[in-house]
Amino acid sequence: MLITQPFLIKYKKVYWHRLLGRISYVLVPLLLASCFMMLRYSYYNGLSYLQQQVQQGSLKLSKKGILAQAARDQSIVFYYMLTFITFYALAIINRKKSFIHSRYMLATSLALLGPTVDRIIFIPLGLQELPGGITVMAAALSIADLILATLLIKDYREGKPTRTLWICLIITLIAQVLYFTVPYTVVWELFVTFLMKPAP
Repeated sequence: MLITQPFLIKYKKVYWHRLLGRISYVLVPLLLASCFMMLRYSYYNGLSYLQQQVQQGSLKLSKKGILAQAARDQSIVFYYMLTFITFYALAIINRKKSFIHSRYMLATSLALLGPTVDRIIFIPLGLQELPGGITVMAAALSIADLILATLLIKDYREGKPTRTLWICLIITLIAQVLYFTVPYTVVWELFVTFLMKPAP
């Protein structure tokens, strides 16, 4: 849908563009619900794995440490869900302002870029780090930053308003800072543990 929508506008198929937009009001909540269910599955699967490692003696963690690690392991999913929801909501709020709407929808698509890059490039190759000690996750996140920065420069050079892309870039950078810091706090552990209740 994200790929099709710009082409529908380009070829003046406004009716179909709006129809797909309305369909997204149903699909996006379903997408988020399925993401949350997969998040719960991944969380409890990871929790079980950590507990087995501790029981076998290959990992030394307290019960609290296991919960903290399981919560940290899911932080990237929260990052992608948060950025996706934020930019999608901003795009819908500005749906009648086509220039602003299109840039927020672009940012929405970038929220899906990280998981896509992981599964197409990094996971099949078994990569954990890139040359220079850069983690795969940091590399995947930086791709969105580079795309937004490039488009911002392009709009600036063409004399177009850059406010929306600045907002997108700032939100993305703030979310990335939170991703690399908040999961290592007690508040995060308590938040995720509470959110994952009740246990299956």
